[in-house]
Amino acid sequence: MITGFRLKHLLTSALLLFYAASSVAADTDKPPFFKLEYQGQTAWLLGSIHIGKADFFPMPKQVEQAFDNSRALVVEADVTKADMMPLIRKYGLKRNEFNDEQKALMADYCQPRQAVCQSIAGLAPWVQAMQLTLAQFMELGLQPEHGVDSHFLARRGDKSILELESVEQQFAMLSSFSDDVQWLMLEEAIKQQPDDIVELIQAWRDGDNQTLATIMEGDLSQPEQKAFVEILLWERNRTMADTTVTMLADKEIKGPLFIIIGAGHLVGQHTIPELLAEKGVKVTKLL
Repeated sequence: MITGFRLKHLLTSALLLFYAASSVAADTDKPPFFKLEYQGQTAWLLGSIHIGKADFFPMPKQVEQAFDNSRALVVEADVTKADMMPLIRKYGLKRNEFNDEQKALMADYCQPRQAVCQSIAGLAPWVQAMQLTLAQFMELGLQPEHGVDSHFLARRGDKSILELESVEQQFAMLSSFSDDVQWLMLEEAIKQQPDDIVELIQAWRDGDNQTLATIMEGDLSQPEQKAFVEILLWERNRTMADTTVTMLADKEIKGPLFIIIGAGHLVGQHTIPELLAEKGVKVTKLL
């Protein structure tokens, strides 16, 4: 089972959190998918995977038809317009050296991966965690451009693009974690096993939201775990729900909207669909 600190979702800017298994996507897949209705505006909300393979597409017909019928694409963050290097310099540089135990673990892991590890040596642990995860997944034939977000961004045509957050907000959030928490993130990336993540992907494909939530949130009886999930998931859920309602109510935004958010935000506790319903949005589960 994936532990709570493993990076399992979030960050669309080539910062991986979902592992796309090698099986072929089919119409029987059941990713989290909802219809939203508010003040005469319609939107569809899809729970995404941020990295995958070309054979993940086409997605189920309901999803594809909703996208075709939409006029605006809403994503967590539009990585196509982000200037990454200034953001790395601002948020992603290492603040402190690792202790001896951490150095030993890194040395053992990096011994057969010298090129990758040397390229990230000066970066903060949270960035190293993301980059090591990306390298691991790419070794398995997975590509960020085949993630759900990237797939639909590439097909956007003349649809307008709206953001619920920004890449800079996501960088700022991750860099705000203490050095100890960032190290736990890196340690989990180092210890990551493919079988762990296959379980997550299968839950996403099967529509098994309970299992998906359990994997995403981890053991919430642990105070540090609950605090981590509060920042990584729940606080952002509240903010993104507020922004979604604002977009739905904005008469200047031409809908329908097609909204893509990491699936971890749509399952478990304090989910975006639940928060939207509390704000008066009619939420209908489609898959």
